[in-house]
Amino acid sequence: MREMLEPRLDEVMTYIDSVMLDTNINPFRYDLTFGARVLSGEEEAVFDWISVNYLLGNFAGKLKQYF
Repeated sequence: MREMLEPRLDEVMTYIDSVMLDTNINPFRYDLTFGARVLSGEEEAVFDWISVNYLLGNFAGKLKQYF
């Protein structure tokens, strides 16, 4: 989505907003103030890193000391 041209990206994001606001489809609260957005490459990389390390079990037991 980051590589999509601006006019098309706006169309897609408007469609996503309409789907997320439809309570027949999405039972969760969706606020247009924050809405959906395309993650930057850096943000995506951070979430990927967290996901991979979680799936590999690298966080198991280490967080218990904080709770």
